[in-house]
Formats: sequence, C-alpha cells, structure tokens
Amino acid sequence: MAVLFDYFVAASDEVAATVVDRIGGPGSSAHPAAPAAFSTVRAPGVDPVVAMGNLERLLTGRSFEDILDDPTSGAIAARDGGERAVLRLRSSLTTALAELEDARIASVALLWSHTREFWGRGDPVALATLLRTLASLGREAREEGNAIYCWVCS
Repeated sequence: MAVLFDYFVAASDEVAATVVDRIGGPGSSAHPAAPAAFSTVRAPGVDPVVAMGNLERLLTGRSFEDILDDPTSGAIAARDGGERAVLRLRSSLTTALAELEDARIASVALLWSHTREFWGRGDPVALATLLRTLASLGREAREEGNAIYCWVCS
C-alpha cells in the first residue's frame, strides 16, 4: 500500500489539524461543506521526517540529529494509529525553502537524489521540479506568516 504525502500551508496547527479526516487530503474540497482547499504539493515517497530532514540538511548544513531534535516540528493530529496524520514541518526548513534560489535547485536536487531514502536512484529532474514547487510553498508560507504541514495517509 502506498503512503500519500501532501505538503500544504496553513495559518495554525488548529487549522492544519482539520484536514486529518479530509477525504482527498488538504488540496481537496470534495464535500460541499468542506472548507476551501489548501495550497498543496503532492510528494509521493517524500516523507516529512527523513526525506525532508535530509533536504533540510542539504539546504542549511545543520546536522540530521539537530534537525530531528528541533521542537518546531511534529505531529499535531493523528487517526487510526497514525495511518492518517498531520505534521508541522520545522520552521527552519520553511525558511530554507522560501530562500532557495533557482540557481541552486538543480544541484540540491542532484545531491538529494543520491540520499539513502531514494536508494541512490532518485530522479534529479523530478526532484528539481518538486523543489521548485516546495520553494514556492515556502515563500507563500513566509509571506503570509504561516507554516508548512504534511498530511500523511496510508
């Protein structure tokens, strides 16, 4: 069974937590009574802890251990033993994404593609495309004073 990872911007933990039960995730407003869809980036296979932690390590130079110990991230909502969850990304990662220059995207994507979670065979072109959309999400979050979250559904 595949695990879905949707990254989105929300104004607060409370607002972000409302999507934990949303059919289709944060980018969906499938039900007429559902609130409007959130700006969302779907990232198959890119989990918010290890894959995004390694991305942050590449962007900021922080050690992976420091990243994991960062108190600005973590689960804010979960259901069914964690099969559905919403996690807040580290504020340092949101800042790094917002400040990512287009000129660095290809080189960061190439390095990221060789990390263990992609088994050294990640597609650097696809990861560069993903990085561009995540950087845009980071800029949106920063401009609005919001945070980036990840909806996880397995």
